[in-house]
Amino acid sequence: MPRGRGSHDGLRERAALRNVEHSPNQDRGRIDVLADVAYPVTLAVVAELLDVGVDGAQLFAEQTPTMARMLEIDASPNDLMASAVASTEVPLFLIPILAERRQHPGADFINALLNQPAQTACSGEPSRATRTG
Repeated sequence: MPRGRGSHDGLRERAALRNVEHSPNQDRGRIDVLADVAYPVTLAVVAELLDVGVDGAQLFAEQTPTMARMLEIDASPNDLMASAVASTEVPLFLIPILAERRQHPGADFINALLNQPAQTACSGEPSRATRTG
């Protein structure tokens, strides 16, 4: 499993350049900004921040459109079922990573999130979301 490298300087630029250079539309001298840059760059940035490697990026690329389909007005029962399955696949991929990062912290975004102090309610009691036991 990849581990955080600590710095993400130039991440968007590198991801954008990589996607533009490998665009299937480049042969025709054209670029589809959404398909060739925006969506792949977003996935690359998320995968890099979470440090989930190529496997994570591929899973996000495959499952995100299916998960988002449930938000469409005309989503069919089959779309909703596929979306529910996809919504399970991503957490099942992430849970072992979260457990491993909890045991062996690194310099990635997941560890930054995992190591945040527990939020407390106005009463000073830990909130339900952070309470254990």
